[in-house]
Amino acid sequence: VGLRMILVISSLAVLLPQIRLFFKLTSWPHVVILIDDSTSMSTVDNYRDPKVKEFAEKLAVEGKLTEAQRLALAQTLLTRHGTDWITELLTQRKVKVHVYHCSSRAERITSVTTQSEIPNAIKAIQDLKASPKNDISKLGTALRQVINDFEGHSLAGVIMLTDGVTTEGVTVSDVSRFARKNHIPLFFVGIGDSLERRDIELSDLKVADSVLVNDKLVFQFNVKVKGYGGDPN
Repeated sequence: VGLRMILVISSLAVLLPQIRLFFKLTSWPHVVILIDDSTSMSTVDNYRDPKVKEFAEKLAVEGKLTEAQRLALAQTLLTRHGTDWITELLTQRKVKVHVYHCSSRAERITSVTTQSEIPNAIKAIQDLKASPKNDISKLGTALRQVINDFEGHSLAGVIMLTDGVTTEGVTVSDVSRFARKNHIPLFFVGIGDSLERRDIELSDLKVADSVLVNDKLVFQFNVKVKGYGGDPN
């Protein structure tokens, strides 16, 4: 009896229609490129790391830059001829690309869903300026705003190009924890010298207003040194 039951079950398994599951992607996921164009992105760095300096100089040559400002380097990196990021994301990664810029807040400048829209997107990126009017840098607030814009949508990631200088509002680290809880990948591209800028500050000078010839003149002041990291040179 047992053998007969096994035979019947095996026959049914072979003869009955098989159940197959098919998954169809109805819409491409979204990826955001967020570009920091606050005032600090107009800085021209004197890179001290040899490898970073070499790559920055290479980008400056490719972009035909007279001044290698941080924003200009970011623009060149994004729009390099033949290897621009938008084409790569659209054609290879199969995602919809949305480009934002930010200083005090985030603002969408273009979206790309077809290859015909790529040239206009590249031009929009190249037209960005790190204007002095963008003196407030709320990077964390802008990042959170972008994430909120895609609430309920499939946000595959946010790529942020920034020097990391935040002057007001929540920090990028605060928003990163929120993104992690919502399973939204964040990719940061640091622009600028990671080492603190070298500076020597003299303050609180105390000296006599007038002295006679051959008198000793005593100066008292405070010296504050930044960016040397203990380097005696």
